[in-house]
Amino acid sequence: MRRNLETWRTVGRIARDILNVGTKLVKPGAKIFEICEKIENITRDMGYNPAFPVNIGINSVAAHYTAVPYDPSRIPNVALVKLDIGVLSADGAIADTAITIPINVNKKLKLLVEATRCALEKAIDAIKDGIRVGEIGSIIWKTAHSEGFGVLEDLGGHTLSEWKLHGGITIPNVPRRFTPKLRAGMIVAIEPFLVASSEDSHTKLNMAQI
Repeated sequence: MRRNLETWRTVGRIARDILNVGTKLVKPGAKIFEICEKIENITRDMGYNPAFPVNIGINSVAAHYTAVPYDPSRIPNVALVKLDIGVLSADGAIADTAITIPINVNKKLKLLVEATRCALEKAIDAIKDGIRVGEIGSIIWKTAHSEGFGVLEDLGGHTLSEWKLHGGITIPNVPRRFTPKLRAGMIVAIEPFLVASSEDSHTKLNMAQI
């Protein structure tokens, strides 16, 4: 698979920088719509485009919510806030990155955030040519349960390809058999979704905001 990996690395670094700026905007009382608008404007000012509308999930909203125009919703005083952004270059390279921001939450939820970060790091460390995506799911699942948490079984990561946010291969957060192998040159987004319960779970409402 031939692609200019340095272009993808550059987009990844840009996305990281934008995410860091966006994280500072997530404060109690801040309007969700304004946060999304500012991040998307920053992305364009840097010479890139949003790969998808900025997603902000609060507490039980796991993924795929973005503010509608003039949404009056604000960041609560106590919350787990997931900020999820995408960056698209002029030649189709995409970065997809997210962070969960704890705001005045209790110790258990802080541990949930740390366990999620740990699962992400272990999964990234395990990636190599030929690894099956089900093995990555097993690493995430075992890490979550070793810390007393479960996972969302119906959400996960994915490969990325030129102009396509979802490149065709899903990376689960649970063990799976007979799954595709990752190969050198592939671009992947690892997305652990941990839940505060020790039991695995599924999303309750399948709705995406575009």
